Amino acid sequence: MTPKFQVNDLRTSRLTVDEASMRAFAELSGDTNPIHVDGDSARSSGFPRRVAYAGLLLAEVSRIIGTRIPGPGSLCVSYQFDFKAPVLVGESVLFEVTVTHYSEAARVALLGFVVRREHDQEIAMEGSATVRVPVQEGSLEPLAADD
Repeated sequence: MTPKFQVNDLRTSRLTVDEASMRAFAELSGDTNPIHVDGDSARSSGFPRRVAYAGLLLAEVSRIIGTRIPGPGSLCVSYQFDFKAPVLVGESVLFEVTVTHYSEAARVALLGFVVRREHDQEIAMEGSATVRVPVQEGSLEPLAADD
């Protein structure tokens, strides 16, 4: 099956960090760091309001890989991200995802991510993910066992 993407393809996705997603992530992760859950604590730490969870941004990376590019059946093998500027609750960020390399033989794609805060275009997060691409939508061949 030919993948539904090519090297240099670009996809974008917008995420707004809202109260509901912050509460849901706090509940899921158990992370009660005050800069994420308490506005006064965030301000006393030098932020104008609460800071979004890094994991919430990484969850969007997972959603993009599993639903957009490469898409259903894909499996993230590794990723590396640097967090350059904080994203605050109420802000929107734009994810720009580029296919930087694809090996048909290994069925592995390398995706480059740049995540910008919409209000000032500052890079909030950037990095890459290595992704196994399914042979057909929704199916991956099993990894070879180490014997």
